Amino acid sequence: MNQLKKMIPQTWKTVYKQHKAKVYFSKFSASLKDQKKIFILGVPEFINVGDCAIAYAEMEFLKKFFPEEILIEIPSQFVPYIQFLFKKILNEEDLVMEQGGGNIGNIYKGDHISIIDKIDSQQIIYFPQTSTFSKDNEGDGARNIFSKKFSTMGKKLTITARENSTFDDFKQLFPTNNIILTPDIVLSLNKRKQIKRQDILVCLRNDIEQTIPDNLKQDIIINLQKKYKNINISDTVVNYNITIKKREESLEKKWDEFRKARVVITDRLHGLIFSVITGTPCIALDNFNGKVSSTYYTWLSHYKNIQVIRKDDISDFKNVLNLIDEVIDQEVPNFEIGNKYDLLLKAISNARK
Repeated sequence: MNQLKKMIPQTWKTVYKQHKAKVYFSKFSASLKDQKKIFILGVPEFINVGDCAIAYAEMEFLKKFFPEEILIEIPSQFVPYIQFLFKKILNEEDLVMEQGGGNIGNIYKGDHISIIDKIDSQQIIYFPQTSTFSKDNEGDGARNIFSKKFSTMGKKLTITARENSTFDDFKQLFPTNNIILTPDIVLSLNKRKQIKRQDILVCLRNDIEQTIPDNLKQDIIINLQKKYKNINISDTVVNYNITIKKREESLEKKWDEFRKARVVITDRLHGLIFSVITGTPCIALDNFNGKVSSTYYTWLSHYKNIQVIRKDDISDFKNVLNLIDEVIDQEVPNFEIGNKYDLLLKAISNARK
């Protein structure tokens, strides 16, 4: 009886979630069945501004290079029930793309395994990703599960790594799949505006990816307050869910914080990336899995006014203050896109033939 009592609430939760998904999917007309489409699965509608920026940049990227395509964003909460929509409008010419970010692994979990079970002959392409497998038994188990499931897709599955460390990891872990390397998709944006710079922006995390001890964080802030007048302590996580409808408005509000900054001190990957796309000098402190420094050394190491401090070197606030003196108020050139996204463009184009 106790087991039954425990099962009933969960059953009702599942029914409710399925109902919400079906209501959301009902807005897509069955007439779409005969048209070529690109699905983007796992789109965030939550509090992480960096993830929402990825979704925004993905849509801007596809609109620019594939303007004739019908683009369909599926929020992450509805992905577990995607078979209801696929049955209604999916055809064999459609392309399924997965939200970029850092959710291939066991630290931040997506629905990657179950999605492959729901795919028939479709090709799947991942927007730029970071590997997030923990270095323990749980991580090893997750690697094995991902490797076996992804191998069933062969070259129909393209996984885009967004920095060299992940690229090497994916090449070893998924040898049967198509592994390519491009920058994080947010770096394809240019969000510079002429706004007076007046703040010192401190954008430091407080979660499992943090490598900076709390006492060092306080030392940095206290010493900045002694030296500079306007200190803005912020984050790329907000206290409200960012819906697709409100996404651009929320992003512009956050980007304004970076545009107004004379320098940014951050340990968030998208704190670093937002600095680049707004032309703001930045001191980036590495995170727990090195994705900040790997991104920097893969794509940004020649930018003298964007600097990174590796996690092993984060021990003294004076290191941070000295680097701030070097880069504050200095010009940061545009990110040189060049042919950096060509492999992703080629993968999408080949899947559309």
